[in-house]
Amino acid sequence: MAQPATLAPRYRRPRPACGATTGAGPAARRSAAATVPPLGACTPASAPAAPPSPAARPEPAPAPATPVPEGGRRRRRRAGRRRPKRRLREDVPDATTSTAVVASGRVRQSRSRSLEWFLRVPAERRELASVGGAGATAATAPSEWDRFPTLCQLRGRSDGVRSPRSLRGRRKQAVKAVADGQTRATVAAVFGVHYKTVARWVRASHHPGGLEARPQPGPTPALTDGHLRRLEALLAKGAKAHGWHNQLWTAARVARLIERHFRIAYHPEHVRKILKRRLGWSSQKPKRKARERNDKEVARWVGDEFPRIVREAWARSAYLVFLDESGFTLTPTVRRTFAPRGKTPVLSAWDRRDRLSAISCVTLSPVAGRPGLYFDLLDHNVRGDDVVAFLKDVHRRLGPLTVVWDRSSIHGKSKGVKKWLARHPDVVAEDFPGYVPDLNPDEGVWGWAKSGGLANLAANDVGELWDRVVDELIEVKSRPDLLRGFIQQTGLPGVTLAA
Repeated sequence: MAQPATLAPRYRRPRPACGATTGAGPAARRSAAATVPPLGACTPASAPAAPPSPAARPEPAPAPATPVPEGGRRRRRRAGRRRPKRRLREDVPDATTSTAVVASGRVRQSRSRSLEWFLRVPAERRELASVGGAGATAATAPSEWDRFPTLCQLRGRSDGVRSPRSLRGRRKQAVKAVADGQTRATVAAVFGVHYKTVARWVRASHHPGGLEARPQPGPTPALTDGHLRRLEALLAKGAKAHGWHNQLWTAARVARLIERHFRIAYHPEHVRKILKRRLGWSSQKPKRKARERNDKEVARWVGDEFPRIVREAWARSAYLVFLDESGFTLTPTVRRTFAPRGKTPVLSAWDRRDRLSAISCVTLSPVAGRPGLYFDLLDHNVRGDDVVAFLKDVHRRLGPLTVVWDRSSIHGKSKGVKKWLARHPDVVAEDFPGYVPDLNPDEGVWGWAKSGGLANLAANDVGELWDRVVDELIEVKSRPDLLRGFIQQTGLPGVTLAA
């Protein structure tokens, strides 16, 4: 059995005389203490005791020395008991001790509880709900903390924590939590801010627009708005007007132009940011244009000839057929990929001239404007006889045709093609202007296949290349949205496409 706690030795006053009142003053207590007899020598109150002689008075025992703590204040401590340890932030209450708190929904955070414990509260409630019983019914009741977005949720949002909309929403939720009775320290821990920040939000909420995010202007740029307007006018003249051999603008060229006209030296990477953020420019791959191309003739054909071709084809209920040829080699089309910094990836491929030839056409139905794709692969270069065989197959499947192709020698100039067209008057052939591959939708098919699924393809032999090309072209054939996109990209007028 445990022993009862005893008081530690401390200073005791001298025992007063028998019959003396404890309510006497200090002088009376001192006079009474001077006449204290030994223990057990007290006589009844009815028999007055004679005062002892001075020689018979016992000497009072000296009081034991009591250590005085720093500060001059004595503290009482019970023997055998220790002061409980303060809970650290890493200490997390287990599910058995926090069942009542969690089930009741009264979750209050103290300074000794960590933020991780509050992030685990919903999971513990689900565990309590799965156990069942009276606690499960109370655990399923929504709490005020269920409406709080945790710090992990706020950092994982798509719009970002530092966007003005997210900042305003977080501040409003924090102010509402304080208004609902939560302490500022609790709200600050959940939202990952200082408690003084929460106090500032509460004060700002009393003013209209006080919780709005105020973006920091940052340092004043050396290139002012007036400079930007002048720079934009200089860039609009083209790079040739400033001494370069072509019209293309690079970050290094723009940096030299800024230093030349505004006496401001910028790194090309910073110039790239200025072009994108302040001028709205973007990095683009330039299109190649043949110098032999006659732009006036192309504009006349697009505005006059092609609308006539479409009208005549619709009048004959004929399919529009955009035909073209291309080739695929064992040497892959190399595109950018990812790799660790400083470690350039290596693509092993054959450096041989083995190749495949392909012929295809993008078709457009006369009534519904429905796009389609037909193709064929050859193990040799395309000749006039191959074009005739392909046209026979398409004519057998679709009926009347209006074929639009480029001015290649294997098309309208081939003797075999001319003879076949003469025997089939329901097939009409029309030529594109010279050097206009961007007007042929079939060029989009080749570009998508080579730069898309066949990019970085290092085939082991021609057979593997054949299979991969067929797979890619079948995928394009099964996607009318891609075919519509190829036709719309040309910008040809008068073409009606099915939705």
